[in-house]
Amino acid sequence: MLAALVCVPGPSRAADPQVEVGTGQTRVLVTGDSGTIGSTGDWTWRYRLWKHLAATAPGQVDFVGQHTDVYDQATRTYGHHDYVDPAFDQDHAARWGLGVAFPETTIDRLVADEDADVVVEMLGIDDLAFLFHSPTRVADDLRDFVATARSANPDVDVVIGQVTQTWLPGAQALNALLPGVVNELDSEQSRVVLATAAAGFSRHRDTYDRSHANARGEVKIAAAIGDALAATGLGSPYARPLPEVPTGPRIPVHLAGRVRDGKVVLGWTSSPGADSYRVLIRRAGTRTWKKAAQTTRRHVTLRGLRPGERVHLVVLPRKGRDTAELDVRSNRVSLRP
Repeated sequence: MLAALVCVPGPSRAADPQVEVGTGQTRVLVTGDSGTIGSTGDWTWRYRLWKHLAATAPGQVDFVGQHTDVYDQATRTYGHHDYVDPAFDQDHAARWGLGVAFPETTIDRLVADEDADVVVEMLGIDDLAFLFHSPTRVADDLRDFVATARSANPDVDVVIGQVTQTWLPGAQALNALLPGVVNELDSEQSRVVLATAAAGFSRHRDTYDRSHANARGEVKIAAAIGDALAATGLGSPYARPLPEVPTGPRIPVHLAGRVRDGKVVLGWTSSPGADSYRVLIRRAGTRTWKKAAQTTRRHVTLRGLRPGERVHLVVLPRKGRDTAELDVRSNRVSLRP
């Protein structure tokens, strides 16, 4: 997805908690760009796909890949494991800014090194947006991608995901070419299936920054890929209607405050992935929370409050346009300026 076209090497493995997997399973290699690796404070669609497969194909799936991390947009570094819930198989081969024509590791080497049975590919928007490749060229590159994967494993199944950002130049044209690519390449020995991830995907509802999926968008992508995997015989189609999930950060902050010179001074801890914070105030004797401030910092001074009136304060983290739900509000601080 939209990002600087830079692939910075990160640690290949992490000691963070991982779901133990056994042998004899279908080895699924997930490769993609920023939308696939995700960033700090995300569930990621990989998490949601893993939970779906764990429920519909229990014990049958092993995600593989040389990475387990998410990307930190604030520091522009890899190696972070600040998932909302780390209890899933985190292995993947995704990198921020990755494209079909700009791999970190070629797909034949990945398939061979990871002994992959299935490749899930979510690439293409960076080729269009940053390499300025035409939709036709990207479609041809995807043909080469499948052929190269098959050179390492002639039986490998491949899921090709639509580009979800259909509002960006070239995306709709590329998606229009993909059914033909899939029909051309699909075979009984090596299935190639299209994941219709763009269907119903909204820039306003399903992203936090007009490009990267929020929790609602993650579910839609996971559902499309789950359906495609089911067509290869792995798991079942994703249940409909899709579940309603809360958007915005899900890791609360801890708030502290004090009164100084008649002003309220607040400070709080960080919430992974949050890029701003909303301060809410509720006056004593009322039930309504109102916005008192919004800042990209982790501290704020509130002025102009009524002397002697007790106020209650909480903080909600935000990521892009999405504010955390009220159940993720910080601890409450009550002060009398």
